[in-house]
Amino acid sequence: YAQLAGKVVKATKASYEKPGGSSKPVVISNTIQKIIKERKPSTRYLVGKYAKPMACLRRVFGDRVFDKVILSTINTLGK
Repeated sequence: YAQLAGKVVKATKASYEKPGGSSKPVVISNTIQKIIKERKPSTRYLVGKYAKPMACLRRVFGDRVFDKVILSTINTLGK
């Protein structure tokens, strides 16, 4: 488990350090401001560069394919 956790840390850092690899903080903060102002906020929000494509991937192909994509990304970026 420690080996996988280490790869997740490396992949996360690589994603944030890569130009265009992640969403700008303002995207998230604008959504939070919107949520605060809502009378009945939703329980989940798809926010960020890859949120909608990843949700679609999971919905269309199921958990097994989604998990393989995530692990493949972690293994690639976590090297």
